[in-house]
Amino acid sequence: LFIVSQANLGESGEGEFESTEVEGLSVSVERAEGDKCQRCWNFSTSVGTIGEAPGICSRCHENIA
Repeated sequence: LFIVSQANLGESGEGEFESTEVEGLSVSVERAEGDKCQRCWNFSTSVGTIGEAPGICSRCHENIA
C-alpha cells in the first residue's frame, strides 16, 4: 500500500513499472496536481483557494472551521 495524494486508474502506457508477480499490473508515479497543504501535507488543487486560510486544503478547512 502507498499513501498518496492522488491516484488515477487507466490503461498501461510506456515507461511504467510492470509487475512480475501480478499479471497485467503496471504502475506509473507522477507528482500530484496542486500545492502541498500546510496542515495535512497532501497535495490538493484546493490549496490557495480559501481566502482566510490560503495555505490549507478545503478538507482541512472544513475540519477546523
